[in-house]
Amino acid sequence: MNGWRYSVLGVAIAMMALGLLAISYSNTFRGSTKERREARIKQLTEALADALQIVDTIQNEVTEGQRLLGSLENEIAANRNLAQLSSEQSKAVTELVRGEVQRERWPGVLVQIVVGVLLIGLGILISHVFHVG
Repeated sequence: MNGWRYSVLGVAIAMMALGLLAISYSNTFRGSTKERREARIKQLTEALADALQIVDTIQNEVTEGQRLLGSLENEIAANRNLAQLSSEQSKAVTELVRGEVQRERWPGVLVQIVVGVLLIGLGILISHVFHVG
């Protein structure tokens, strides 16, 4: 995706670091003797190796980040699908419950009325049998 941008950024940073090191080394080792030149070459080679290692590390991190991003995008898509299924299922359950409540409403009320009348009748019967009141 945008991994090449990070790679270019890493290379640019490494080149700037290398340039600063080169300027620093050139100011430190003024002169043209063979030993100073060899020391400069050795230090610049080490600096270049360090810069290349930094660029490689950045590229590895970018690659890992892209892998994790792809994994996260897949997980988000799966969660969206689950949320959509859950939403559809909850709507279906809601409609089913509403239908059952509508269907059971009147029989439930009638049963409660019948039970209430029976209890009242039983209370009257018991009070007459035992002459309460």
